[in-house]
Amino acid sequence: KNGEPGDDIYVNLSYNGADYNFCVERSLTGPETTVYTEVGNLTAGQIVDVEGYLYWYEGPYTHITGVTVTKNLIAQPSTQNNETLSYVILDEQSDFKVSIEDIESILKSEYAAQNPDRTPEQNDDVELEEIAVCYLKKDTVSQDGNVILYALMYDWNDDKHIMYELTELAVSNDGEFVVGGIKYWELNLFTDFMENVYEWRRDSYDIYFK
Repeated sequence: KNGEPGDDIYVNLSYNGADYNFCVERSLTGPETTVYTEVGNLTAGQIVDVEGYLYWYEGPYTHITGVTVTKNLIAQPSTQNNETLSYVILDEQSDFKVSIEDIESILKSEYAAQNPDRTPEQNDDVELEEIAVCYLKKDTVSQDGNVILYALMYDWNDDKHIMYELTELAVSNDGEFVVGGIKYWELNLFTDFMENVYEWRRDSYDIYFK
């Protein structure tokens, strides 16, 4: 609340495509309590079990009394050469994952191919700003695949944002990350990125931003 440490905490959680608002009120469970700390440390992309109760004060309030992180779908840490990299899990069955750096490299190569007149130096001015991972909901079928990646790239040289959609993601026999379909659009505002992903995919996919 108000962005101040020690205030009430408000958190939005989604389940089966619907969004729910929860709160941790400092007057009931303050900064000295475990639940206050645990909720305050939650990050986007985590799957959680939540305990709490509903009470009424000029309207309904859902108060959290306990939270347990059961899975981190995004930001899986791995240490290589003393550097911490972030990964996106693409196949929970085999635990296959691809690093954010590899995704950015693929998109930079795609952007360079789309703009053959640019110099290598100009292509280096393109970077990944945001990524959204969409996991197909249970009992749902999509020809775009079980996982869809959306990425927001920024071109410093031309001062513009580009939104990419990566579909039909798979793993080759050699264990390589394969992208079956790539689309892209130029965006004016960052908010368009999140709004578009939700509008297009929230009915069939669970969406996590990083």
